[in-house]
Amino acid sequence: MAIECDVLVVGGGPAGLSAALTLVKKGDSSVIVLEKKNSCGSTRPRYDITEADKETKRIFETLGLNPSKRVRTSEWFFPDKEFMMESEVEDFYFLRGNKTGSIENFLTRNLEASGVKILSKVEIKRIKMMDKKIEKIQVSYNGTNTEIKPSFVVASDGTFSLLREKLNVKKKILARFKGVGILMEAKGENAIPNSRVYFDSNIAPGGYIYVGSVKRDVFFCLVVDYDLIKEKKNRLVSNLELFLDCEYKKLLDSWKFKNYFGGVGISGTLEVIHGNIVLTGGAALLHDPLLGYGLNYAIQSGYYAGLGIWRDDLSIYADYIDWLYASFGKRFSIRGVWRKKGDILFKDLENFPEIF
Repeated sequence: MAIECDVLVVGGGPAGLSAALTLVKKGDSSVIVLEKKNSCGSTRPRYDITEADKETKRIFETLGLNPSKRVRTSEWFFPDKEFMMESEVEDFYFLRGNKTGSIENFLTRNLEASGVKILSKVEIKRIKMMDKKIEKIQVSYNGTNTEIKPSFVVASDGTFSLLREKLNVKKKILARFKGVGILMEAKGENAIPNSRVYFDSNIAPGGYIYVGSVKRDVFFCLVVDYDLIKEKKNRLVSNLELFLDCEYKKLLDSWKFKNYFGGVGISGTLEVIHGNIVLTGGAALLHDPLLGYGLNYAIQSGYYAGLGIWRDDLSIYADYIDWLYASFGKRFSIRGVWRKKGDILFKDLENFPEIF
């Protein structure tokens, strides 16, 4: 069986789903999304805090994305200092996963309501290229082999992208991050009213701990420099538990455990457009090289990729990537100082609000 479509999106994460929804909102419903798991989004719920400047907010509004919570105030903690910062750039909290209210669930429901086919539990069997373009992809779906013939392909299959490796895309790695987190349920709402960021190079080498809450959900996430900590995941969990025992023990005794979560983020640069293939999100290594977050870049890249395909002008996406990689370069330079000086760099954070 063969299926033809204007755009094939490989990967049902925020980047791919945002690209698909952008195309749908522009009037192009000939879109198919492939997802290798049972559903789009992890079965383990978690929250992401992401920066939302004016342009990011515009994209969120265009796609109809509403955060679970938004705040301007953040608290910053160091071993010997703490302060509060008010910023024009808001922190947006988004629920992640496949449950109702998550960003993946919202995007999936809107796409399905628009008639977009989202095929889950899909395995890519073979990719046929011609003139450096994908001519067709053979997949296994529902026990049968299916050929899909797309005009464009959006590669949004994550940090360890199969399509990126199939294309042998050369990449430059800037930074690697590893994170573990825990989601708790508090007795009352808004237990942590503002974003909280903790720096302690002994617990989070080359990284930090971020804390927040949405209604009765409270989340803690430890992010470290992947290259500075060679131990296995259990070491990260132990470090997170040590932090919680020092800072939140009394509260944790009255809160209910919900689940652990984790992941790896790689920041880098590469050529994102190959013939009729556009790489977005984690597949394009779009994670901030200083602090490691990537949800805002995933949604932005999906939006601009979709816009470029719809207008038949991929320079729209290329220009966005050029701007983003330029900002990555500046933040990576700051990261080099941070790795040498540890927590000291951010003690003067009040004097460097522009880097955040």
